[in-house]
Amino acid sequence: MRWLTSLADRSERFWFGSPDLRALDRVRIGLSLCLLVEFALLWPHVPLLYGPNGLAPLHLAPHWIQTPFLGSVFLHLRSDTAVHAIYAVFLLGLGCLLLGWQTRWAKLVVWALHLSLYFRNQNAVYGADRVVSCALFLLVLAPIGRHYALDARHRRWDFLVPERASVVGRLLKLQLLVLYAYAGLGKLRFDHWWRGDAIWRALVNPEFGSAALADWFAQHAWLGAVLTHLTLVAEISYPFLVFQARLRPWVVLGMMALHAGIAVVLGLVYFSGVMIAVNLVWLTESDGLRAAFAELARCSERQGPRRMKREADQRGLER
Repeated sequence: MRWLTSLADRSERFWFGSPDLRALDRVRIGLSLCLLVEFALLWPHVPLLYGPNGLAPLHLAPHWIQTPFLGSVFLHLRSDTAVHAIYAVFLLGLGCLLLGWQTRWAKLVVWALHLSLYFRNQNAVYGADRVVSCALFLLVLAPIGRHYALDARHRRWDFLVPERASVVGRLLKLQLLVLYAYAGLGKLRFDHWWRGDAIWRALVNPEFGSAALADWFAQHAWLGAVLTHLTLVAEISYPFLVFQARLRPWVVLGMMALHAGIAVVLGLVYFSGVMIAVNLVWLTESDGLRAAFAELARCSERQGPRRMKREADQRGLER
């Protein structure tokens, strides 16, 4: 039964070993910042999106709510003023979560009200909101607020033990693995991903495309094909390469660069910001940005003598 004991030890180390609380607090800051910016910009449109007489009027609610036991607090508000008041509480909770003040209560308020907004008008919901709802639920279970937070000064920490952070971190990582694998493999069903014109097709979409960029990519079809196939390779290989300690920082930074490009080219800033924020869970103190920059520094040191020798030879030739 040694193999069973070994399996149990490995499982315990996987779920409960070496928690990195800083990584979860980075996710907290990134997610709350994205949410605060996105939902603050929606403030003028709150009555239209979530009001009793907006795009999803209350008298039609029974026809689209498939899970009434979850419901939404906004389904019980009969005036735009009340909707604005609860929405303001949501924004206030996001500000507290961003600053790490009263984190224990702020994360509960943010999670509950985001879920209420989610079920109030599902026509305004897309993939980013689903990722956020899962991530917020996991952060509710995590002992966040110990780093990069105002609570850290007063030791107003979460009541859960630090080892729980390892479980939450693993679940966040598994969520990303499944998401990227499903997205990458799902794209293989469509011919335009095989042909390499998926990026051009996205740009000609009037919903979030750009005519100028579409024309430019049409003139440089080879670049669009390269970027399309690189996207496929990045998403499908992510679940495998990210577990390699040496490659992990570069894989995560590459995926962040991919999402930054999506934000710039397609204008999906909220989605890209959410994905970048959740990817921060991989960048721990041991193998995060510090390790990546240290490797860059070592490469520069190795290249230094060679560069000096080449410059000296060049000066000798010029003389």
